[in-house]
Amino acid sequence: MLSNDTRKRLIQAYEKNRNAKETAKNYGVHVSTVYRLRQLHEETGNVEARTERCGRKRILSEEDIRNIDRAIEEQPDITIRELQEKLCLPCSHETLRKAALELGWRYKKKSVYASERRRVRCGGKAEGMGRSYGPSGD
Repeated sequence: MLSNDTRKRLIQAYEKNRNAKETAKNYGVHVSTVYRLRQLHEETGNVEARTERCGRKRILSEEDIRNIDRAIEEQPDITIRELQEKLCLPCSHETLRKAALELGWRYKKKSVYASERRRVRCGGKAEGMGRSYGPSGD
């Protein structure tokens, strides 16, 4: 890929001599590149690379992202699967997970409430454990 500076110099060289083959040979490009850049320069007045069109396009629109944020605000414990079903989004679970992370949402582990912590684990005495859990130390 030619740098923007090289593209400008190529067009200037072509405008001086009007010989596409010679210009292409001097800059080490194909003749069709000279013609393509000349046509682009005539149509737009600019020969800079169009980098905004590079790469993979996002599957989720800005509206989809806003809807995801709104849905998570309304129901913070919603799962990725429920979110996909609720919003009918045409993407994978991983795409939704990444979108939620970009919005600043994080997975939270359910904390154990105080009442659950005091609950007895089992009704019988633990045998063979080597440690006693009762208040008397048996």
